[in-house]
Amino acid sequence: ICFDSEEHSILVILASFGILSQPVAILCWTTYTTVMYPLRVSTGRGLRLVHRYRFLFHRFKPECYYYGSVLLYRNAMIAILPVALSRLPELQIPVMGSLLLISVIVQARTSPWRTKFANVVELLLTAFLMVTLLGASPLLELDIKVSS
Repeated sequence: ICFDSEEHSILVILASFGILSQPVAILCWTTYTTVMYPLRVSTGRGLRLVHRYRFLFHRFKPECYYYGSVLLYRNAMIAILPVALSRLPELQIPVMGSLLLISVIVQARTSPWRTKFANVVELLLTAFLMVTLLGASPLLELDIKVSS
């Protein structure tokens, strides 16, 4: 089905444009804003920046200002992994589990949320996701001919 018709090629081009114009652009902008945060705060333009981007910085401790971008990248990778590894289902669960494990370790080491309760809730929810992933792994159907 893929690339068998001209319509498919046009739709792939449109989808690529949509991905580049929305999620990639947002990730780039939030990365730039996060990198520039210390400089702007030290020059006095920080109040305007913090107010404008409070969705990105306000939920976290001041020393963990970067964690909003970390969450955006983690969530983007969680969304992309099943699509990117659709032809390799035997890799989906270990890669997703590794991503969740790394995010739990980073979150536990930094405790970025402003309240202790929020840090505990994130740890528990991510641990629940990992248990759910492990519970679903026996349901994975593998094609031995394709996998080997």
